[in-house]
Amino acid sequence: MSIHKLVKDVITTHKNKVELIQWSIIAGISSLIYSEYIRNMKQKTIPVRSVHVPEIKTVINLLKTDGHVLNYLSENLIDSMRNNYLISKYIDAPELVLFSDENIEILKTIFDLYISPNISRRIPETLILKFSLNDETQKYFREDHTIDIFDRKDLSVEQFDFIANQSCLQLLMTMPTMKKNLILPEDNAKIHMTKSEILTIDNTNAICPIYLDDGILNSIGIMDLLSFVTSTNVHEFPNTDVAAVKSERGGEIIKYSISTSPFNQVGLTVFEGIESVDTEAK
Repeated sequence: MSIHKLVKDVITTHKNKVELIQWSIIAGISSLIYSEYIRNMKQKTIPVRSVHVPEIKTVINLLKTDGHVLNYLSENLIDSMRNNYLISKYIDAPELVLFSDENIEILKTIFDLYISPNISRRIPETLILKFSLNDETQKYFREDHTIDIFDRKDLSVEQFDFIANQSCLQLLMTMPTMKKNLILPEDNAKIHMTKSEILTIDNTNAICPIYLDDGILNSIGIMDLLSFVTSTNVHEFPNTDVAAVKSERGGEIIKYSISTSPFNQVGLTVFEGIESVDTEAK
């Protein structure tokens, strides 16, 4: 059987799973690029009030299917996601069957042939629509060739690790068979988070939720970026003999005190395992 026939058969058999993985990866990459895009905006008041944004062609060039970013992701992303501690823990979930040893090489081919071109197309399209850059009548958002993103540098190890981790969290959070225990904090200014919890930050102006786990919260450069764009501050409690605990998490020690904008929608999630499913999970 040719590789193209094999890929076509896998996509047909596991259509929903492929779409879920594709959406998760696009969301993971978008979380980084959208945050960087926002951070580099510049407000102008002369001659009229406006916001200058990086040119979309800068994003298009960054995400060319034959460019460094997507080539690097092609070579490394699927393996990195498979080795993620949460994916490994829940590898028997029906939605993760394409990460199994017998399917992972096919998934890498699907990434190259189908997912990568959609990344290249959809993220710039989303930014264009988000800021109405295709609307000649709006004058508020203006593309500016003098504004760059990522300082024209290749992805750093920290940025790649974030994309891989974020893609996994996006996938696990949206898997129908994943059992989740969700707590909604009463006050966005006083969020107490344990090591096992995952913080969701969403906003009506965002293009997708951002998920923060213990690993991402300890990524200094990434958190500098995310703290800025989400208006979030994180304080880690020191290790002491006397520690605050969260009773609703079975007395687990609280590791972080977090405050975020009152306009953000937030939640704290713990994964609790995989539910039994019917054939619809295919």
